[in-house]
Amino acid sequence: MPESKLHAAMAVVLAMSVLHAPSAWGQAQGLRLDRAMGPQPSGEDLPTFIRADRLEGLTETELEASGNVEIRKGTSTLYADHVRYLPEDDEAVATGNVRVLVKGDEITGPRLRMRLGETLGIFNDPVFNLAPRDLLRDPDEPDAEVTAIERGALPPVRSRGDAKALRFLGPDRYRMSNARFTTCEPGQDDWFVNAEELHVDMEREVATARNFSLTFLGATTPEFPYFAFPLNNARKSGFLPPSLSLSGKNGADVTLPYYWNIAPNYDATITPRYIAKRGVQLQTEFRYLQPEHYGVLRYETLPSDRQFDESRWGASISHQSVWTNGWSGYIDYAKVSDDDYFRDLSGNLSIATQTYLKQEALLQYSRSGWWYAYGRVQKFQVLQDPLAPIPEPYERVPQLLLKVLNQDATYLDLGLDGEYVKFDHPTLQTGSRLIAYPSIALPLTTPGAFIKPKIGWHATWYDLDDFQNLDGGRRTRSVPIASLDAGLIFERETRWLGVDWLQTLEPRLYYLYVPYRRQDDIPLFDTTIADFNYSQLFSENAFVGGDRIADANQLTVGVTSRFVSPTTGQEMLRAFIGQRYYFEDQRVTLSNAPEHRPRSSDISPILASVSGRVAPDWFVEATAQYGWDERELERLNAGVRYSPAPASVINLSYRYTNASQTTIGEISTVDLSAQWPLTDRLYGLGRINYDTNGGGVVERLLGLEYNAGCWIIRAVFHDFKTATNQETRVFFLQLELNGFSRLGSNPFNTLRRNIPGYTATNLIREGETSVFDRGDSVSPWQMQ
Repeated sequence: MPESKLHAAMAVVLAMSVLHAPSAWGQAQGLRLDRAMGPQPSGEDLPTFIRADRLEGLTETELEASGNVEIRKGTSTLYADHVRYLPEDDEAVATGNVRVLVKGDEITGPRLRMRLGETLGIFNDPVFNLAPRDLLRDPDEPDAEVTAIERGALPPVRSRGDAKALRFLGPDRYRMSNARFTTCEPGQDDWFVNAEELHVDMEREVATARNFSLTFLGATTPEFPYFAFPLNNARKSGFLPPSLSLSGKNGADVTLPYYWNIAPNYDATITPRYIAKRGVQLQTEFRYLQPEHYGVLRYETLPSDRQFDESRWGASISHQSVWTNGWSGYIDYAKVSDDDYFRDLSGNLSIATQTYLKQEALLQYSRSGWWYAYGRVQKFQVLQDPLAPIPEPYERVPQLLLKVLNQDATYLDLGLDGEYVKFDHPTLQTGSRLIAYPSIALPLTTPGAFIKPKIGWHATWYDLDDFQNLDGGRRTRSVPIASLDAGLIFERETRWLGVDWLQTLEPRLYYLYVPYRRQDDIPLFDTTIADFNYSQLFSENAFVGGDRIADANQLTVGVTSRFVSPTTGQEMLRAFIGQRYYFEDQRVTLSNAPEHRPRSSDISPILASVSGRVAPDWFVEATAQYGWDERELERLNAGVRYSPAPASVINLSYRYTNASQTTIGEISTVDLSAQWPLTDRLYGLGRINYDTNGGGVVERLLGLEYNAGCWIIRAVFHDFKTATNQETRVFFLQLELNGFSRLGSNPFNTLRRNIPGYTATNLIREGETSVFDRGDSVSPWQMQ
């Protein structure tokens, strides 16, 4: 393509970005409550400090300073070769190598006239360098920056440029004529804004340009009469950057969001969405924040879907309330028009594969730290897969719960778990259940040992409704529960990989006795077999839910070892191995079905795990379950991560589940993902999840991220299965002009979910090195 045509094509794309970029940061910035501000001191009343090689004149009326002149007043500092200062007017006229510093902003040029206290004046032919005022990075909220980027925010950067003239309009406010504006480093003018008039308000983090154009890599957009955009992460009403994605199912998918900054604690986003193969969808989101309430309301509609032949819609409410008198509550409600709504209309795997939509509300009271109670109503919308039916759970209408654990009683822990639930279901037996479980424990603890005997009585009452050939009526069950938990903690100093460590050895014994009670006449409302893991080894029940209490006469033996830094206390590595020994045969089962047959062995599988850093750049995590009687591996989840530098990570994991442990056959998948620099600017992105049992590729991602310093471009292809024999392919392309605008779909969430440890290259902290910069001087175990 000839260069002129290439530049013309780029100009069209840039024009789309410019027209819809004003609030690229606005939606990302969280809602805030108004805070009262007291009166601020006047700049005119502040003292003036002058230093120079030579001073002449009368200090009360006029002062001439020359040679290395420095004048400071309030937040303003002026440097120049020569300054004529009028104290009565607080006016300075500076010439020769003039340099002004105001709140981190630096402006240089040949001549300046300025009232220092009021920050009013004019600068001729200036070069400016402006510092961001409201950084996304908050030391009290280390994840705030990542959260903001997920929602579309741009990270804070310095901006610079030049102008024919710059007027100071007061603190943090400038007006420039014939100006150029960019966030690129000096000497790198890959992109810049050209404006006949540019207004910058650093306090409000807003800039407006009149009669302006945008130049990117030599391609210039047509001139536009007006443009407003926030600086960094300020919130402002206006169009957000459009997004464009392509998929085989929907074709071209274009969104044009409009952000409405209603108030500091209210905002809304209205998004028309064009889907080539389906029609036009309207998406809306409203957010609110009050001292005791906050939440998000969403509604979207697609009238007359051309492929579905019906109108489609989705709605959700997410509301939280926290009152000062101990009460709190929430509403979490979502509903869509049909089972395929997310599979057809979402390009995000975590959304497209949803099967259960919660519809629940909760009200809780907790006035002290040792007890709380809540009431909840919980329902679900089940999104069925026609080729793999999904069971519908029971509804809780309502659930009332009371939990007490008083550890302030003399030497004793007094506990009470109480619950009432009314279960409802369209096709299964219904009824209500009442549970009361009082308990008492005596914890005895020393620095190197602990022992905790505990006894309790678990009582349950059922009131069942008649259903088909099943009798209703009342059922009761009561069973004592006794346990003894004891352990020792040994420590020693050791050395590993040239580093001193504190290693622990922590043996633990847990004995549990629960006598048998017949329970096969009780329906299963919310109960299933608990997953066999570390916490379950030391729990009172082999089931999750209240409809089965497992009989037990068993002893769990486990050993944990940890490597801890003796200076920081940070745990670097943890390993565990444990097994359970049964002294009686199992009698209580989930049901009489063959897959729920009683345990036939007197010992459990061996459970072993290890997690932590095994070297400065290596992190491992693995859990294995080995069947002692069958002499076979039942489960294995293992993963390793190598990350020698920011934005440089490789993940490899393997998941295996024996066919005897599932109802869907053996599971064996390999997952490989990476973000890796191919050059000092170009990064490769990739992920593949592969089913080794013949299922082939389940999910894959391939992309590139190029960071030119002041602009970034990302291209990502994502392919995943959303249901049986259904596959979705999505392509993301995004151009980001740092501190100014984005064009295209935001792949940040997709990349973070698919590549654990992914870091946007413009989020690498100053001073952090890449794999190209590392040398032998980098200390092993630098995290200490």
